[in-house]
Amino acid sequence: MAGAAITIDDEVMFGPYCVIVSSNHSRLNGSFRFGPPIQEPIYIGKGAWIASHVTVTAGTSIGNGCIVAANSVVTHSIPDNVLAAGQPARVLRGFADEA
Repeated sequence: MAGAAITIDDEVMFGPYCVIVSSNHSRLNGSFRFGPPIQEPIYIGKGAWIASHVTVTAGTSIGNGCIVAANSVVTHSIPDNVLAAGQPARVLRGFADEA
């Protein structure tokens, strides 16, 4: 569901069954049926690995060189070079610089 821009940088890998959603529903007169969509862009940085069954929600960014663990839900932005996991995804650890 790409109501707003979804930018995927170079060398990004996706596992199966990922969901990338740049729009959310809103309510109008107590109903989600006719509420206008809320659209916010998503950015996924260079070299990131988005594992299987990950959901990335509107208005978030995933930094360069990140891993988002399987079954995670990204509800806020993730910085560069970290492992994030969970529902909602949170940073578990960083990665040491490579040679």
